Amino acid sequence: DLVGDIVDDLVSGPPVALKAAKQVIQDGQEASLEAALGMEKQAFAVLATTDDMLEGVTAFRQNREPDFQGE
Repeated sequence: DLVGDIVDDLVSGPPVALKAAKQVIQDGQEASLEAALGMEKQAFAVLATTDDMLEGVTAFRQNREPDFQGE
């Protein structure tokens, strides 16, 4: 089922990014649009420097499943 597939993708994704996304969603609910977009931008900037981001890009280029380590 579609919902199950989406949940499986999220759960098997990079744990650091999932944690950041959950935090931005939670904190952004009460924030202005400008503040929420700032939170998202900051989280993305931090995540772009992680080993998991590099693993995701490398796995995509090599046409294989990524092995995220949470780093």
